[in-house]
Amino acid sequence: MTSDYPKLFKKYYLLLFIIGILSLLLIIISKLELIPVALINNKIITKHEYESVATALRNYYKQAEATYLEGDIVKIANDEYELRKETLNYFINKTIIHNELKNRLSNNYDKILNNKIENIRKKENFIAAVHTLYSINDSEITNLVLIPLAEKELLDGQLFLEKNTIDSWLENERIKSNVKLFIKGFNWQDGNIEIIKND
Repeated sequence: MTSDYPKLFKKYYLLLFIIGILSLLLIIISKLELIPVALINNKIITKHEYESVATALRNYYKQAEATYLEGDIVKIANDEYELRKETLNYFINKTIIHNELKNRLSNNYDKILNNKIENIRKKENFIAAVHTLYSINDSEITNLVLIPLAEKELLDGQLFLEKNTIDSWLENERIKSNVKLFIKGFNWQDGNIEIIKND
């Protein structure tokens, strides 16, 4: 029996080592905000991405609220649930549009997208306005605003030639999309996000 003790100790310490490594990984993931908040057509949205967009949208709606004194803008600006729903919708629409456009353009995607982004950048006062409204830096402007806007405009142009609109197309694609939400207070149902408040 005594000959089995070294083996048992080795297994015990190996188990402790594995648990320690897993605990460390979980701490690192949590600190870096790499925890997934949503899975959209197999694309993971991390907490870091989610919070970055939520902050930018919060800045935008607070700025816009001063101009538009009623309607959806005021509602979103003053309701954290509505703001976070809008953030999730941003990622859902962005992912669906990106996948479709990349599939359509194939190898020409990067070239056409970069040309479109440069054309948007050349619009007078556009970048300055985005800075003011969203309070984000240049790299965030590219990732959060310019790329999604360019992709949407490019796909909208293609759909127009097919006698379709991006709003109508997107509505249908959302219903067909595989979306899983991992944050409390929201449920995905038939292409729409439902707010579930636990009062």
